[in-house]
Formats: sequence, C-alpha cells, structure tokens
Amino acid sequence: MRLAIMSDLHLGKRMYRNEDSYLNRFEQAGYDVFDSYIENIAQSDADIVINCGDTFDVPNPTIIATSKYINEMQKLQNKTVLTVSGNHDFSFANRQYGYNSILCADASNMINATYDIVTYEKDGVLFVLMPYVYDTDDNILQRWTTCERLIANSKLKKVLVTHGVTEHYANMFPELKDKYVIPDDLVEKFDVVLIGHIHNPFTYYSHNTLVISPGASIDYQADECHTGPMYLDLDTMEIERNVLDTPHIISIDADDTNINDYLSSVTRAIYKINYAGNNIDENLYLEARRRAINLSIQRATVDDLSSTSTTTEISLYDWLQANYPDDVEAIRKIQLEVDV
Repeated sequence: MRLAIMSDLHLGKRMYRNEDSYLNRFEQAGYDVFDSYIENIAQSDADIVINCGDTFDVPNPTIIATSKYINEMQKLQNKTVLTVSGNHDFSFANRQYGYNSILCADASNMINATYDIVTYEKDGVLFVLMPYVYDTDDNILQRWTTCERLIANSKLKKVLVTHGVTEHYANMFPELKDKYVIPDDLVEKFDVVLIGHIHNPFTYYSHNTLVISPGASIDYQADECHTGPMYLDLDTMEIERNVLDTPHIISIDADDTNINDYLSSVTRAIYKINYAGNNIDENLYLEARRRAINLSIQRATVDDLSSTSTTTEISLYDWLQANYPDDVEAIRKIQLEVDV
C-alpha cells in the first residue's frame, strides 16, 4: 500500500500585499501550490491520500478557499482520502453544532475526522484518525486512553494520523509549549505516525515507530524550497518526497553595482534585500514587487553590511519620499481609491 501525505495547507491564509486582481498575494500562492500538490498526487500510484490537518487557515474560511478545496479534491475521486482537522480548523462553536470546514468536500471516498477519533481499515492496515482539539487536560488524557483501546490486541499494521506534537519533539523544542503533546509511549504503539502542525518537515524513529511530519505546503519562514507531497510505501517503509517549487525566503546583500540586477531576477518568492545605497531603478523595483510574493528592502544604518550592522525596513512610501517627494501624496490618493 502506498500513501500520499500532505499537511498544513492553510488555504486562505493572507500575508503581505494584494495581487493586481485584489486577491491577497500569499493567498493566491497558497492556491497555486495546492493545485500543484493535487496534480502531483492525482498522477501518482498512491492508494490512499493522507491530510494531517490545518486544511484551512481559519475555522470558517471564505467561499474562495472552500471552493478551491472542493474543486481540487474532486480530482482524487479514484483514491481514498483520510483527513484530520487541525488547530486552525477547530472552533468551539462549530464543534457544538457538529460542523467543520473540512466537511465542505465530504464525498464517498473521504473519511474525515473532525472532533472525534475515527478508524478506517483497508488491506491489513488500521488507520486511526485523531484530530486536534482544544480541551481540558483530563479530556485530552482520555483521548490517549481511547486511542490505545482502539488498537488494543490488533494484529494489523497500525498507522496514526494526527495533528499536534509528539513528546519527543516537544522535549527538543520546549519553547513550543503546545498543550496537545502526544506521549511517546502512545506513539510507540503504532507502526507509523503521520503528524501535522509543525511546518518544518522531519522524520525520525521512536524505537520501531516511524514518525513523519510532512510539513506545510508553504514554509514561508524557510530559506530553501523543501515542500511537496510525501509518499510512503507501507510494505517497504521507503519514503519519497516530490519537492515542488514553492515560495520561501531569499535573503540578499546588495550594493550599487548589483541591486538592479537582483531586482531584474526577482521571482515569485519572499525577498529580504539588505541595501545601503541609493541607486534603485524605479521601474525595475515596481516590476519586482509585482512578481514577488513580498519584497522588502532594508536600509543599513552603517556604511557596511557586516553581521554587526542593524537594519530598518523601508516601505514603498519611505522610498518615494526620499526619491520622488512631489509624487507621494498623489500615489497615496490613488492607493486609497484602489483599496476602497
């Protein structure tokens, strides 16, 4: 059996500025990456698709986000899809009324775990789907007990699909202080644990248990592209990752001799440029901002760009004020009309 694994899509997440179409630039990038994920998975030989939570960025997403999710998931109708809700999908009000946003694409090939633990069995494999919930300590402990009871005495290969952090990971990064920490002794009762929530992907063994965090579809805090669907062969336990071209941070130290060359080469990423000069070509700058997910130019407060220098970000209006002071108010007025 071959699994396709994804997590932390955060569909609808908004950051930075808007597109010319007025849709938020980061939000559009999220939809584009999701398209690539689904296309890659649809063309794969995976039998089961695993979604480890945080499908949406908020528990009550926009019609744009839900429509995108519904339309794309229809392309996986020939595969079984197992989904757990994450902390961003959680809402106390929605739980009270039995609703969760991941249900918007509910279909016969989909098994969704919204607030309660759900099991699914296929071809000698028992999947336990345990969604993230905000709850009392006692109720969370009861979930661990319920999970153990569901797999007790089972001779099947056992796979836990969940959202949160393992005890092992929490001990490595105590600053996380996440309440939903899954005990290692529970983890080790499974053959495989697939877990969402941490945006940076990782894989490790806890005794004989393989733990996989696929990471987010866009890791906007990473300085390299390392995201894409993961594939796991449950027979051989071999892992494969199809790395896709997704937005990440590109940091650049520029000077008067190369700043405009860098602006000419800007792509759809998140740029942080350290630049102390005053030789920016206006047209290249504006075009670069249109192409990038986000482009920030930081002015060094000292003559050099050594590791000891401090920087402050310069906004578009600050740059205009320094270079074209007579045009600032006219541009502000145009922007206000556009925003309305």
